[in-house]
Amino acid sequence: MIVRCPGCGKRISNQQASCPHCGADLAASGAEASAYEAARRRRRQLRYRLEMQSYAALLLTAIGVAWMFLSGGGPDGSAGFWPIACLAVGASWYVGVRVYSIFAGRR
Repeated sequence: MIVRCPGCGKRISNQQASCPHCGADLAASGAEASAYEAARRRRRQLRYRLEMQSYAALLLTAIGVAWMFLSGGGPDGSAGFWPIACLAVGASWYVGVRVYSIFAGRR
């Protein structure tokens, strides 16, 4: 099974006794193992929250698009302020969350 090294964060096999990249001892004590599991749980929760925010942003964008075209307006601005605002806020929120999730995954 492939795991992340608690020392350097690189992907390694769990069958190794030490990390080939940084030399960290993988036969960690109970306290180190629980700290590793806590960090892993935090990363998983962050990934889940970012995923849910992505879905909410896409939903807001879809509401803005539907509202804009069902109200008889078009992309020329004749739909009014609120549908276009929903579309713009939803799209920029989605892009912001996706960029943040890319950079959060690199830590």
